[in-house]
Amino acid sequence: MREAQPAPTGETPVGTSDPAQSSNKIERDDYGMALPPTTYRGTEMAYNRGMVQWVARAATMGQIAGLLSTALRGTVTDATGLKGKYDFTLHFSQASLGRPELTAPGGDAGLGDEVPTLYEVIQRDLGLKLDRKKDEINLFVIDHVEKVPTEN
Repeated sequence: MREAQPAPTGETPVGTSDPAQSSNKIERDDYGMALPPTTYRGTEMAYNRGMVQWVARAATMGQIAGLLSTALRGTVTDATGLKGKYDFTLHFSQASLGRPELTAPGGDAGLGDEVPTLYEVIQRDLGLKLDRKKDEINLFVIDHVEKVPTEN
């Protein structure tokens, strides 16, 4: 992974990639997907015709794990011990998220096998590995609630 680059001098980092927050022209990547402005700091995923673009700018491992938890609908914990902030842009197939509701009508728009899975790009481009593990969790169950409070 690449250590994060500081925000350009004199510009305030923005927390979203809303084009209205940037006076810069919208840049596009090789897949035609919009890139956030250079002042963007954070992490986000954009979906387009079976492809996912994941952009991270000055993102911590906690932010990366948090976005993966949301995208994969499961708990992803950071076991790397890395404390820095990182920049990257990844492209992978929407189907690799295992979420049919994200799949575009008509499938992957003819992307075929040339688009890697999330798991492949995480390992190849970031040098990280996602492992499935079973773990114990503390769970509290509230089985009854009194509408009217009672004295102790």
